[in-house]
Amino acid sequence: RKAINTILNKYAAKVDIGGQKMHPHLLRHQFGHDMVQNGETLSVLKEILGHENINTTARYTKPTKKDTQEAVERLNQ
Repeated sequence: RKAINTILNKYAAKVDIGGQKMHPHLLRHQFGHDMVQNGETLSVLKEILGHENINTTARYTKPTKKDTQEAVERLNQ
């Protein structure tokens, strides 16, 4: 577990991830968020992620700071 975190943080230091500390669950969450943003249904994502309760999957629909910033920028266009 420590080795995986070390590798992730090594590569995270090379790219901008918004000041977040990299960890494996962040990758899983980003995957789920991206699936929802690309139009996948929660019921399909629930199956992919192996959640028993769709309310757990619904957490992946929460907008990120980047999402909200982009929404405001679209208003300014």
